[in-house]
Amino acid sequence: MDDQTIAALCYALRQKDFDPGAVDPTILRDHQLLYTYDELHGGWLFRFPDEVKQTLAQLNEKDFEAVVGRWEPVFRDFDPAPNRAVVPEMLNQLVLLATTGVRNCKPLHWVAPSC
Repeated sequence: MDDQTIAALCYALRQKDFDPGAVDPTILRDHQLLYTYDELHGGWLFRFPDEVKQTLAQLNEKDFEAVVGRWEPVFRDFDPAPNRAVVPEMLNQLVLLATTGVRNCKPLHWVAPSC
């Protein structure tokens, strides 16, 4: 996942509207940059804010489906576009990681790929 998909996830979790073709990355300003492999080309390691980790860990089934529905449009322009089952699988993996992080008092990270 890249910064656009992570930003779209954050919008979806906060129930905010976003343009799937041009996600505003300013929602990521609370994500802590931990490591840069190369200043010019990346990759970059970020820490999710605890608020995002908590929200992911506490998603119930109804909210899970709502987040999938709000997050899914950002993937439509991917080439190739993922099938409909992939987005819930990705969110489920993030929920599992967040739940483990909350239980073990560990942070949740994501990597912005290199150029």
